[in-house]
Amino acid sequence: QSPLCNPSRTSLMTGLRPTSTGIYGLSPWFKTVPEFKDYVTLPQYFSRNGYRTYTTGKIYHGGYGRTKTDKEFDVVGTKAGVGARPPKKLVETPAPHKLVDWGVFPHNDEDKGDWKVADGAAAVVQDDELYKKYKNHGPILVYEVAHADAVAVTQFKPKGCKAVVFTMDAAEGGHAFRVIMRPESGGKPGTIQTYTEKQGTEKPKPIVLNREVPMLADDQWQQLKVTVKGDRATVEIAGKKFEVAHPRIAQKKKIAKLGFSFGRIAIREFKLVEGHGFEW
Repeated sequence: QSPLCNPSRTSLMTGLRPTSTGIYGLSPWFKTVPEFKDYVTLPQYFSRNGYRTYTTGKIYHGGYGRTKTDKEFDVVGTKAGVGARPPKKLVETPAPHKLVDWGVFPHNDEDKGDWKVADGAAAVVQDDELYKKYKNHGPILVYEVAHADAVAVTQFKPKGCKAVVFTMDAAEGGHAFRVIMRPESGGKPGTIQTYTEKQGTEKPKPIVLNREVPMLADDQWQQLKVTVKGDRATVEIAGKKFEVAHPRIAQKKKIAKLGFSFGRIAIREFKLVEGHGFEW
């Protein structure tokens, strides 16, 4: 391998050594080499096999692979950068370059390049095309605790979310119990659900037990408390309390998780206590 940025990234994205590509320095980009201009890279392979690909930060050296004509990624996100800098160098080093500087100075984290890249990666949940296709969400906190009866409490602050979803997954697979919370901006209350038993290859279908879960105020802290005992569950959110019952709630469970769609979410508590006769 060649210990430089461009050849190393070329090897990672093509699976080829510098001895095969001839790339040993910071130029050229391998796609400008006639022998490799049509070579299928890692993101292109995924894209051609049903995946939607994104890039954020520095994947190829410099700006390689980021233009529309490059056709390396389906979505080109936040580019790499240092972001906020101090007004003058903080330390004197043999190399005068501004990148060779370390220290603490007053600034906002969100103005730094690393923050912007991380935020860009998190923002892929806001892909309208995928959301319309799958109505999907990604779990961000997962408790792998075997339980049937349990109490779960979480405190969270959604911002720009289309939904916040608390789920208990069944030990046999699929969802056993779910609370779907929606924002005030959506104009539609959330729901409490369980699911039918899986029949063959047919996917379990939701059984809506309540359609009156309060809408969430944006950018404000919320507390959700879910208590499950046997075939009954109590849900407490935004000063409201709901009691529901269904035989499918009583099934053994293996996971409790909190996910969200679009926007971002802050969490300061997520607790799960399993068993009978529990108290907080």
